[in-house]
Amino acid sequence: MVLAGPAAVALLDPVDHLTLRELAAGSGGGEGTLSAVTLASGRTVSVRWRPVEGSDGVLFELAELPETGAPARRPGAPVPGSAVYIGGAPGTGRTTAARALADAAGVAVRTLDASEALVRGDADWLARLERAAADRPGLLLVEDAHLLSETCAVRLHRIMARRSGPWTVLTGAPLAGLTGAHAVLAADCPVQVELPALRERTAELPGLVRTMIDGLGLGGRLHFTPAALAALGAQPFPGELRELHAVVRDVAARRSAGGVTVQDLPERYRFGPGSPAMTPLERAEHETITAALLDCGGNKLRAARQLGISRTTLYSRMRALRITG
Repeated sequence: MVLAGPAAVALLDPVDHLTLRELAAGSGGGEGTLSAVTLASGRTVSVRWRPVEGSDGVLFELAELPETGAPARRPGAPVPGSAVYIGGAPGTGRTTAARALADAAGVAVRTLDASEALVRGDADWLARLERAAADRPGLLLVEDAHLLSETCAVRLHRIMARRSGPWTVLTGAPLAGLTGAHAVLAADCPVQVELPALRERTAELPGLVRTMIDGLGLGGRLHFTPAALAALGAQPFPGELRELHAVVRDVAARRSAGGVTVQDLPERYRFGPGSPAMTPLERAEHETITAALLDCGGNKLRAARQLGISRTTLYSRMRALRITG
């Protein structure tokens, strides 16, 4: 999916990516126009799309419309019964995207978490699956489907194949990492959505932060300055959207109005806009050290032991990679 211009990218929430993909899929691979579409942020835009020659991509052009009070039409969700697989790393917004489909269709959601089968056992989970599948209408959401045992995955596959089966949405690991029965489950979903990691979506950061501020009830009162957004854009965010939301919530707890500067951010996120870009190796090293520090509650000695390096080396790499804390 290609978006024309940074302003268009900044408008979009992860949920809106699903909407755009559904628009393109509904046009049969051709061009299309919709005069008024309501985004997850509440903004109204006009949308034009066309296929990109020589590729599978689609070019979208968005233009924000002035507020007129006239209701905008939001395109429909996938037809109930058409299974959807939403893949991505934990924290990329898989559950939010799945629930947005139900909200768009105006149906209730019944959720089963695959991880519960690891605790309660396959028999209990399968019994709950059968009850949920029989409770139509609505959307059956199976979270973390990649954690299912082969027995549970095969049974779920059979239920999805029933002519009278429920409208099923699965969330799970990125598509490229699926194997065996889990790959079969995803392949049987006509609609497959891959949610990219936050570090690959820096152009969307202003819109994501704005949406989070709106969700905290501070829309119109609090905003992040370009310098603060640039500092956030330099972060690897191993915790994805959950981590970003925690940062925004922490800032909002201490400052409820005005412009958020770099100094208002939690200390470990205060990268200046002039910080040099990290190489892929440095980014991987940054993520590994950050994760170890989080696991060890900030204890440098324990983190160094966990990483198999000396505390002196850890401090040296933290300085080189501008890791604070």
